[in-house]
Amino acid sequence: MNNPLLDFARKPELSIKLPSNCAWYDDGDIEYTLNGEVEVYPMLPKDELILMNPDSLLSGEANIQLIKSCVPAIKNPEKLLYPDANVLFLAIQKATYGDSLTMNIICPECQKRAIALGDKEKIAEGEKKGDFILHSQEMEFSINEILQRITYLEPYYEVKIENGLIIYLKPNTLKDKMQYSLMSFNQEKIVKAYKEYSYEESIEDEEKRHVMSEVAKSYYKMNEIGNDLITSCIKEIRLPDDTFIADRDMIYEFVTNTKSSIITNLHDKIKEINDIGLPTTLNYRCSCCNHEWEEKFYGFNQVDFFGIGS
Repeated sequence: MNNPLLDFARKPELSIKLPSNCAWYDDGDIEYTLNGEVEVYPMLPKDELILMNPDSLLSGEANIQLIKSCVPAIKNPEKLLYPDANVLFLAIQKATYGDSLTMNIICPECQKRAIALGDKEKIAEGEKKGDFILHSQEMEFSINEILQRITYLEPYYEVKIENGLIIYLKPNTLKDKMQYSLMSFNQEKIVKAYKEYSYEESIEDEEKRHVMSEVAKSYYKMNEIGNDLITSCIKEIRLPDDTFIADRDMIYEFVTNTKSSIITNLHDKIKEINDIGLPTTLNYRCSCCNHEWEEKFYGFNQVDFFGIGS
């Protein structure tokens, strides 16, 4: 017997067209609606709980489970392109908590006015009188309006390099982002330990050398992962004789043996592709001095994004 209560359970709150625009995936990876969109459901209590789990956040498992729960049309979240993932996290925010998005930001004009006074007492008096606001202000944005500004991926992206190769690129995936985030966390721990050991005179030289060795290994590993992330963004490479190479191992070997200027060029282009989707800037207006300005909008870290982070 079907449970009649499920007729009153959660329903999709909105549907949205992804930046990939029904392309870039294999058949069966995503189930689109008839108009080429995906349906987005609000979070369940279990979804909010997993976002409170530091281990799940660090490993990226929280992101995977969130997409599985709230966007069941995505059959393999690890393969989800980063521009699509970034848009979907914002859509889940809207489906769960409503259209309002709060951003905390400091007004640059207020800071400039305070610095011009050049005196702590005058600055304190000015802030007390309401001449300027130095602390961060909460500014409200409509998620719907942000989603209406979504940009879409082109059918392909290519980079031509001086040796005659044409490299065809794609965005990073959610799996790539998980790998990079974990790597960054581990690296920060090792570098922090190195700085602490460097200034601690009571620690033996042998132990310091061990920490320095771990730092060197960390940077070497970071380089390996960086090469792997660039490799994952290369669909194929066209040779001067018009043959194509799509073998991942061959491409990785090429990336690891290519001069830094070419790798930097590829990295910059991949970053540009990853930034497609959500708008890259938002317009702000200070409630005190009425100064209006445009500032970078970085998308969403899921810890801060859902209001659960410290």
